[in-house]
Amino acid sequence: MAPHQTSPEKAAQSILQTSVYDPESLRLRDVVQNSPGVYCGWLNAKNRVGGYVGFRRFVIWQGSPRIDPGDDVPYGGDALDQYNRAKDQFNNSWSSMCEPGAE
Repeated sequence: MAPHQTSPEKAAQSILQTSVYDPESLRLRDVVQNSPGVYCGWLNAKNRVGGYVGFRRFVIWQGSPRIDPGDDVPYGGDALDQYNRAKDQFNNSWSSMCEPGAE
């Protein structure tokens, strides 16, 4: 890697810091750059209560982070519909940009 290039992990970290409550607690693993501007991996960060939420998948596409909504399913109504849409959208992004062969 040339000295002027940034590692995939550093590039993802700088983008994801604006998407978590406690940027200093951000931890990444298995970060890969599948194509120019597309980063995939796993993140963990602290929530408002100060505890780590557990590792979740992320996709960064054209500088825009998408984070797996996880398994915190709301109890019905519009919130459940919104969660299901977000989960479907994330899963589609992950499979089209991050799964083996998606490069």
